[in-house]
Amino acid sequence: ELHGNNEGFEQSLEQRAEAPVYGPTPRRRIAVLGTGWAAHAIAKVIDASNVDVCFVSPRNYFVFTPLLAAASVGTVEYRSILEPIRTANPMARFYQGQCSAIDVKGRCITVKPMEGRGSEFHMPYDTLVLAVGVRPASNIVPGVKEHCLFLKDVDDARNIRRRVTACLEMADLPISMEDKQKVLTFVVIGGGPTGCEFCGELRDFVRNDLQKFYPTLVPVVRILIVHRGQTILPAFGPDLKEAARETLEAQGVEVMTGTAVKEVLSDAIRVTRKTEAGVVEDTIPCRLCVWAAGNAGQDIITSLREQLPQQAENPNGDTARLLVDEWLRVQGVDDG
Repeated sequence: ELHGNNEGFEQSLEQRAEAPVYGPTPRRRIAVLGTGWAAHAIAKVIDASNVDVCFVSPRNYFVFTPLLAAASVGTVEYRSILEPIRTANPMARFYQGQCSAIDVKGRCITVKPMEGRGSEFHMPYDTLVLAVGVRPASNIVPGVKEHCLFLKDVDDARNIRRRVTACLEMADLPISMEDKQKVLTFVVIGGGPTGCEFCGELRDFVRNDLQKFYPTLVPVVRILIVHRGQTILPAFGPDLKEAARETLEAQGVEVMTGTAVKEVLSDAIRVTRKTEAGVVEDTIPCRLCVWAAGNAGQDIITSLREQLPQQAENPNGDTARLLVDEWLRVQGVDDG
């Protein structure tokens, strides 16, 4: 077993409870930033009876992200796709907060607790694991940050579900058909796996659940996926790309490829697309706009890159990731 017998487990818990929150310790100190896929995998396999392990993240749970799209329309419940990080490894510590700085030479991180929960503190480490993931690239197009919804966390799924419900209730009021069409136009920006999956889930919701409670609104609902490239799912093979497009279109999803979003407004998006006659501009009214068109690096990664001259040699100019060796050790940092 991973943690040994119950006696050793209970003894380790007692040792952990008596140990200082941070500071000198005879055992190797491992700090893990994040509670996503990589951090969760570490929590599952690391033997915290031999090392001091501490996870630092604003989120105290792991999310099974492939089911976020389903959770956003109620196909699965939120609790079904979550696991508290303390459940993943009860013998490890967890601090809910944001890592605001990394002192590479001093082997110490600065942790900023969630708002109103205390002051910043420093936590030394022997080994630091960076598993902070990425965030939506909301600064690429004007209006994305202010008007788009995202699909990165459970709170995002809740926001989408609330917005869809609000749109349905608004459209069910005695308003004009033109206004109903505007309210029930749902746009997804980005034709990657997240965008395609969400469109499929949303169309299933309209076909199955909406038919029961809002039957008169079903024919009015319009779902569009807007993608800048010429094909959706650009990272996949041609057969899968074509099959995905055919499936979405057969379900009634409008697939708009070769279309660039220029601005997102509170009730519409402005797009441009190339045609034989030239570049055409258009405005698409909508009340739900989900951004799934790209990710950006976390601020802490940008800060770390600035400390390491070797990271400036990234041939792809990718600021969201760090250069590592064959053992996933960050280049430019001594072991640990």
